[in-house]
Amino acid sequence: MDDELNKILSDNKSGSAELALKINEYFRKNLAEHNDLIELIKTFRKRFSSFQIIISYLNKIESLLFQNDPAVLKSYLKGFEQEIKNSDYRIYLNAKNYLKDAEKIFTLSNSSTVTKVIKSLAAENHNLQIKIIESRPNYEGRITAKELLRNNIHVELFIDADMAKAVESSDAVLTGADKILKNQDVINKTGSRAAAIIAKHFKIPFYVLASKLKFSEDNNFDQVEHDSNEVWNYSSPNLKLHNYYFELIKKEFITSIITDD
Repeated sequence: MDDELNKILSDNKSGSAELALKINEYFRKNLAEHNDLIELIKTFRKRFSSFQIIISYLNKIESLLFQNDPAVLKSYLKGFEQEIKNSDYRIYLNAKNYLKDAEKIFTLSNSSTVTKVIKSLAAENHNLQIKIIESRPNYEGRITAKELLRNNIHVELFIDADMAKAVESSDAVLTGADKILKNQDVINKTGSRAAAIIAKHFKIPFYVLASKLKFSEDNNFDQVEHDSNEVWNYSSPNLKLHNYYFELIKKEFITSIITDD
C-alpha cells in the first residue's frame, strides 16, 4: 500500500466531505496505475462505511467504471471538487436565512462545510463569535479553531465537559452530518447528540448543514468502537473504555437540516 493511500485510510480527523475530496484526488493521480479499481473501491467503502457522501461518491465511480468510458470517468473526477464547492456555497446561501441574527455560534468537530459557511458568515459580520469544544479523543475541534483563527475569526475554545456553558451562551448550534437517514435522523460526530439535547433545553436552534450526497435511502446505523488507547492507554481488569466516533441524533432535536437544494 502506498503512503498516500495509507494516509487517507488512517485519517480519523478530517470531515467526510474533505475525505471524499482526498479520495477523488487520489483517483485522479493514480487512475492509470491501479489494475483493480473495483477492489480499491471496496477498500474505501469498507473503511468509510459511516460516511454517506463517500459511499455516494464511490457508487458513482463504480457505475462509471461499468460504462467503460475512461473519458467520462476522468471528466467526473475533474469536476467533483467544483461540485463540492458549489454545494457548500448553496448551503451557505440557504443558511444565511436562518443565521442572519446570530452573533454567537456553537459548533464541534471538524466539518469542512460548517467551516466554509462560518467563514462566509464572518466575512459579512466581523463581530461573529464561534464557540467550539475540543472534540476528544482526536481534538478535531482544535483543527476547526485553528482554521477559523487563521481567518481572523473570534473563537472561544471549551473543554468537552463544558459544552452546556458554550451552547447556552450561543444563538445557534451548527453541525455537519456524516449520514442523514431516510427517517431524517442524523449521524454525526459523538458530542452532537448532547449538543442537540442541550440546545433544545435552552431553546436554541440546532441546525445540520449537509449536501444531498449525505442523504441515505436506509435507516441503518452500526455504531463502531475505535481504539480505546486513544481515550486512555491504561489497563485494569475492572476497567472498560469506550471510544465511539459517531452517534445518532433523533430528528426531534433538530431544528432544520440545511442542504444545497
